[in-house]
Amino acid sequence: SYAFLWAFLFGLVAAGLPLLLIQKAGTRIVRELRATINIRPLTGDRLVATDPWAMDAVFARNVLGLVDEGPEQVVELGSGHSTVLIARRLEDRGSGHVIAIDHLEEYAERTRDWLRDEGLGHRATVVHAPIVERSVEGRDCGWYDDAALDPALPDRIDLLVVDGPPDTLRRDARWPAVPVLQHRLAPDAVVLMDDGDRPDETRAALDWHDRLGGRMRYLPGGKGGWILRAGA
Repeated sequence: SYAFLWAFLFGLVAAGLPLLLIQKAGTRIVRELRATINIRPLTGDRLVATDPWAMDAVFARNVLGLVDEGPEQVVELGSGHSTVLIARRLEDRGSGHVIAIDHLEEYAERTRDWLRDEGLGHRATVVHAPIVERSVEGRDCGWYDDAALDPALPDRIDLLVVDGPPDTLRRDARWPAVPVLQHRLAPDAVVLMDDGDRPDETRAALDWHDRLGGRMRYLPGGKGGWILRAGA
């Protein structure tokens, strides 16, 4: 039922907020509700967004849609509920593996526990790779430690999901993803990035498109997202 949604929106009207803002809020909430309902069979009681950095339901739905396209090697920067969702969808399909990278050991271990609880450890590998200072194409960056990252990654990445590092670490925190990993991306690889409404992520997506060519599209809903299809 959407009864509570209408009550919430009526409260915004009573508070005197501009109608345009209320319309935008209502549209976003409806999208989130629809997405949450769509992914509920996969999440059970463990709904998305239980911490400030969690992947929202709209973006999770977009991720699962891309997994359904058949990528065998999925790399996810950031780990959490989304890792479990991806692993579950790969298990249902009967093939594929996801490697999730997290800069915090606590988060990495939590995700491993969830995967074990769901019996999905064979479909996912969670790697702890701390953020270290390094130079990428002459730019000083903070990025995942190569000593932990390189041995864990496949030679070919079919789907790259970028939901980390968090922007709280530094400006343009996610920009290095494609410059560092491009040599591993399949010719027809897909790159999906969360938080597409933020300026840093938009700058990164535009730069990646220049490098990869193909098609680039903004994904509305939730916190926004960017999808890039190399060679398309």
